[in-house]
Amino acid sequence: MEFSSIFQFQRGTEAANLGWVIAPFCNILQSNLSPNYKFKLYQHSRTSMSGTVRIDDNKLVFELHGIDMILSIRRTLSVPLDHVSSVSTEKVQWQPFHQIKVVGASIPGIIKDGIFLSDDGILFFEMHDPEKCVTVSLNHERFKKIVFEVQDKEDSAKMIRDALAK
Repeated sequence: MEFSSIFQFQRGTEAANLGWVIAPFCNILQSNLSPNYKFKLYQHSRTSMSGTVRIDDNKLVFELHGIDMILSIRRTLSVPLDHVSSVSTEKVQWQPFHQIKVVGASIPGIIKDGIFLSDDGILFFEMHDPEKCVTVSLNHERFKKIVFEVQDKEDSAKMIRDALAK
């Protein structure tokens, strides 16, 4: 299981989140701040960052969870099953310089949430771990592709393929 760290520093009774911090950077922070600051390390499973995919009344519904709702400025995304052309479970590449962020958040190698413009058209990403993503290609929709991180990409892809076969 992979873990991400959230650091919080405290001085007296005041506390502030530093956000997502990469581990080597934490030693620099600790050594450069005065001893009055105390750091707390909270471990959060990355699995909590995954969204869910479900079929609801002939629609494919993508539900975002946690901070992803804020970063991508969406809670859910739904498309008719008739507009789904294919589903892939191949590893997604980050490609930070091949896509332009329209709305959302992007830190290469850490998070990619929101709407991006590429040579393929407009894409929607909800991605922290490219190994856990399902890519859904669409026709007649605003987005050409939806790249969505889920707990079990093989089960999600099978569910979508089964719904398309009906």
